[in-house]
Amino acid sequence: MNKRDFYNCTTIYMGKYVEGSNKGFDCQYEVALAKHLAEAFALWSEVEFFDEKNGYLILKISYVNDNFFKEESLATIKFFMQMYDFSYCKSVEERKPIDGDSK
Repeated sequence: MNKRDFYNCTTIYMGKYVEGSNKGFDCQYEVALAKHLAEAFALWSEVEFFDEKNGYLILKISYVNDNFFKEESLATIKFFMQMYDFSYCKSVEERKPIDGDSK
């Protein structure tokens, strides 16, 4: 791959304590929400960490920096975080391959 085979991206890390049930903590609802957001706005969404003992979930959502709608993408992610009670953890600049393969 050459330099043009990658996107310059910003990845936002967000955390949340998820609700529990009588079978323990389940993060499938929050993961599905992030997946739908990513699909609707051409973003990347991944689970970074889930602590089954305490119910703490960390998700990553990434957007392309070289995109004309960069600011709108960030605003959409911020709205998502506020709407679903996620806390901001950190953000990092990274490069993602165009083909979607993270290797």
